Amino acid sequence: MASGYRNGAGSDFDDVFDLYVQGDKGLACGYRSGDGNDLNQRYAPLAYGAKAADVGYRDASGSDLSNRWARKGSAQYALGFNGNSYSTSREALTNQQGNISASVTIGILNNGTWSIGADTGSPMSGSWLPAGRSASEYNVQIEGSGMNRATFASTASSYASCAASQSATVTATVRAASVDLINEGVWITVYLRDSAGIVTASTFGAAVYAHGWV
Repeated sequence: MASGYRNGAGSDFDDVFDLYVQGDKGLACGYRSGDGNDLNQRYAPLAYGAKAADVGYRDASGSDLSNRWARKGSAQYALGFNGNSYSTSREALTNQQGNISASVTIGILNNGTWSIGADTGSPMSGSWLPAGRSASEYNVQIEGSGMNRATFASTASSYASCAASQSATVTATVRAASVDLINEGVWITVYLRDSAGIVTASTFGAAVYAHGWV
């Protein structure tokens, strides 16, 4: 069922804004569709995407409704690494002493980008900050799960401001002069929360392998 509201070009709002697929978000706008639900329950918040052109309808504060919702086709609920896997492998050289470590690191940087790096391979990166927003409007929490002998360290074990860059690392460490081996796959989840309380979750797999030479 179409929304029943059209912009100046005659397009129904369903063809102007992205439908919201993450559940109820409150904050009624005062306009209801044919099913009786406020339109604010129907469309993705602007924080998830890009702004559409003004539609000519205003909320109680006098703001055009286009300032509330993401343009059709622009909403992204998870970051670019969501669902991907990254791995690193380190083997000690013969007669090497000390420890050898393999690690994967995720960074949520205050310049609006994310980066995932490993001891081996090229780092991956992308953008986490929606256009027109400031990093200071966001907090991030980075959690790890599935560790056995691998270790996990996070600067954002609870929500921390994105005005400063935050990071987390999963590491496998063994003695180089040993038969020791750690081969683990863990999950790392990044929760981003904006100033309106909207939270997105993005999860990736990190595999770390470290092996002594003996």
